[in-house]
Amino acid sequence: MKKFVAEIAAAGVLLTGCVSNVSHDSTRVHADMDLSQFAVPDVPMEPAVKTELTNTFKMVQDYWVEHGVDLSGVELVLLENNDSVSCGDKIINAHTSNGASYCKGTDEVIISQEFVASGARRIVGRPTNGTFLFVITHELGHAVDDVTNIEDQIDTASAIAQDNVTERHADCLAGEAMAVLWPEEVHEVSLQLVHLEGFDFTHGSGRERNRQFMIGASGKACELLPTAQFEFDDYEG
Repeated sequence: MKKFVAEIAAAGVLLTGCVSNVSHDSTRVHADMDLSQFAVPDVPMEPAVKTELTNTFKMVQDYWVEHGVDLSGVELVLLENNDSVSCGDKIINAHTSNGASYCKGTDEVIISQEFVASGARRIVGRPTNGTFLFVITHELGHAVDDVTNIEDQIDTASAIAQDNVTERHADCLAGEAMAVLWPEEVHEVSLQLVHLEGFDFTHGSGRERNRQFMIGASGKACELLPTAQFEFDDYEG
């Protein structure tokens, strides 16, 4: 078991056994299936896309449940047509291009049809299977942090700084899960992350996101790095 899970146990969270017995074949995302072929703005997701996203979500959910983090209460919400949901102080609807979020108040991972169609390109440049695998594992990384009350361990008075820490941690946890479930996609996601342009003060630069992703993928512990270690100097724009 990874050091992260051991640290959760030390914090008093009850863990289950660590031997994985999930059968991946029945729900595996097909490596030769190009999800972007179904990505058309303002058009509901094709059934095949919804099936792939749902299966991906279930596999990652099962991974964490079997590693002692009970995400059984977390649900995937796919927004289409006129669908909309409240998440904290924002409204996400089917046409929200950045509509990929974990909503802490409702324990939901929310993905909009517009995000599938176009918003994902701004995350990793172009939508591929790896794109959506990364997005779902990242958002469920937030769910892991929520269930384990990881934010209680972050010593900062700044909400922005706290977001910096949790976003980096979710990237790292995404790498951990993907390395086990889809190791063949790790290299592709890493390349796409490292070439992200620009910088945002919540997620950081592409290089920083890739650094955290690869820490998790390499089997190292996903740590809550002090805010001072957040590399603002990665920004060159």
